[in-house]
Amino acid sequence: MKSQFFLVSAATVLICSACLAPMDQAKRISFLGDPASVLSATRTVNIDQNTRYVVITGGEIIQFNVGDKSFAWRFDGAGQYNFDLMLVAPQGMLDHRVMAYVKPDPNLNGGR
Repeated sequence: MKSQFFLVSAATVLICSACLAPMDQAKRISFLGDPASVLSATRTVNIDQNTRYVVITGGEIIQFNVGDKSFAWRFDGAGQYNFDLMLVAPQGMLDHRVMAYVKPDPNLNGGR
């Protein structure tokens, strides 16, 4: 009886974890900003094999060109943070780590 209860409990935990994982990933990514249209970009950054990092100011909408492909991202302006662009780039677009170092938006927090 106890072993059946344990199996049911373990299965429930695994199923719940699998269901919540995509939602958790979406929350983490949305904290970093949002996808944007390349037409709304305020700046363009070209990424090649030698690109290891980009420096962004929060609030910017950046069009990233990787070879003949492009994507745009609106960076959250609150605070200073950094992350690997592979987290937000379309799958397969980047073949190496490119860190985004995001500075706080100077229009927020009294311009600091």
